Amino acid sequence: MKYIFTLIFSIITTISFALGFVDTDAHKEDPEFDKAISRGAKTKIELHVVDDEGVPVPAANVKVTLGMVTTANIINGQTDTNGVFIIEGKTRGNEIIIQPKKDGYYNSKKTIIYWGNVNIKVKNGKWQPYGEKITVVLRKKHNPITLVTNHYSTREFKYTTTFYKWIGFDLKENDFVEPHGKGKVSDFEVMLEWDQKIDQDYTGMGLKIRFIEPYSGYYVVEKNLNSDFTSPYHAIPDNIKLTSATYYEKKMITIGKRKNMTIIHV
Repeated sequence: MKYIFTLIFSIITTISFALGFVDTDAHKEDPEFDKAISRGAKTKIELHVVDDEGVPVPAANVKVTLGMVTTANIINGQTDTNGVFIIEGKTRGNEIIIQPKKDGYYNSKKTIIYWGNVNIKVKNGKWQPYGEKITVVLRKKHNPITLVTNHYSTREFKYTTTFYKWIGFDLKENDFVEPHGKGKVSDFEVMLEWDQKIDQDYTGMGLKIRFIEPYSGYYVVEKNLNSDFTSPYHAIPDNIKLTSATYYEKKMITIGKRKNMTIIHV
């Protein structure tokens, strides 16, 4: 059975190189790299787990998944008094998943992929750099927090009646206000601008947003994708938030397809 898996993986690897799924240009004529992605090579990572302020987190439980040919190698352990955990094992380098967690903190996750990384080499059966330092942040749980966020899915405009008109959106009801939806209170307003042309005649589409209530506004933040808690802890100061914006795109579109949009209300 072992030889069957090896043969199957060899075929898959050959197809992957042919189709460009593995970056061959980054590792041309590198037999050790070829052997590592087919049979695995040793890796060593010095994991540092810290909190939001960079303070080491001791006794954090760590689960590491090292990708291999058929089944992954799973490593479990704990960080020492300095928040350090040494990861050692064999992997093909297609995926290394590091998941530290501890009571009082939000779970975090970091994924490392060696394939296609021009800085990654294989020497003497070991992924290089061997013993690389990796830092993962565990965000503290604060109770209570001063910012509550929700995700609102896209609501569809009624094309014939809503162009170049300000329409209110109710964040609590997650819908446009009456008569365009079930909303009652306008937390903000949107206006859709479109020349109502499609295909080759299409010239562009614009979306305007405005907040009309005093002390109301929005701002754009990046999600922290490595943590279960993706948003900031607190809203930014009032003098920085935005009260209006215009988004405009000029390209071919197909009428009927929609995109998701996230609004963060302050």
